Parts: sequence; structure tokens; C-alpha cells
Amino acid sequence: MISLIQLRHDIIQPALNDLGIYSENAEELLVATCCQESLLGSYVRQVHGPAYGIYMCEKDTYLDIWNNYISNNTVLKEKILKSNNYSAPPSFDHLIFNLKYATQIARIFYSRIKVPLPAKNDLEGIWNYYKVHYNTVGGKATESEFMNNYLKFVKKGSH
Repeated sequence: MISLIQLRHDIIQPALNDLGIYSENAEELLVATCCQESLLGSYVRQVHGPAYGIYMCEKDTYLDIWNNYISNNTVLKEKILKSNNYSAPPSFDHLIFNLKYATQIARIFYSRIKVPLPAKNDLEGIWNYYKVHYNTVGGKATESEFMNNYLKFVKKGSH
């Protein structure tokens, strides 16, 4: 499990600041996503599934983000590559070991959505946004599980 303080200050904030897309609302959404998807970094790949990274991104989603969003935005593409010292788009497995990069990809996933991010202190709004846009209606996450995972790790502080 990742320290919540380190996740926020050493991974999420620098990752998003490098791209110029940091906000407290985005930080909280990513924290909640990480709490739900990987139990705050307890897993770096899905045990019985195809997803990789602490935000559990599937390969088809990853390729879609690169092929249909990042590749069409030269400035964003250059920022991502420079931020991670990459000369070309990295392979999918980089989501496992490059937490900064995984965070950037998760944030870019959410930034493609036209609906504004929920407020950082609106856990119900964060849940609904996550469920509709990230986990989807057909996804296995339940509201009670999401709330329990978030509160377990955020209230505890994971120092």
C-alpha cells in the first residue's frame, strides 16, 4: 500500500503539474480511483483481469487514450514524453512501474470527459463520476465498496 501523503505530494501533484492540469478536484478523484481500483496501490496489475497500474487501466483504453487523444495534441504529447524522459510513447507495462506516468494517463482519461469534475469534498459526486465514466454501469464497483475503500484509506491517512 502506498502512503497517502506520498501519493498526493510525490506522485499526483508533480505528475499533473508537469502537464499543467493539476487541480484539487482532480487530485481527489485520482486518490479515490486509486483507493478503489488497487486498494491504494496494494496491486499494480489486476489479479484476474487485464488492467495495469494503480488506477487499473486496460490496454484497449490505454491505446485509445494514446491513439485518439494524446497523439492529436502535440503539446500534451511533448509534455508527457518530457516529464517521463521518454522519446516515444511507452508500452502498456509502464503503467505498472511508472506511477507518475500511470497518474498522468488516469488524469488524461478523465480529462477527455466533457462533464466537469466533482468538487474535492463531494464524495458522492466523486463516486458518481467514477462509476459513470471510469468503472461504467457494467463495472463491478459498488457505491458501498467505493465509500468504504475511500474512507478506510483516507481517514486512516496511510502514513
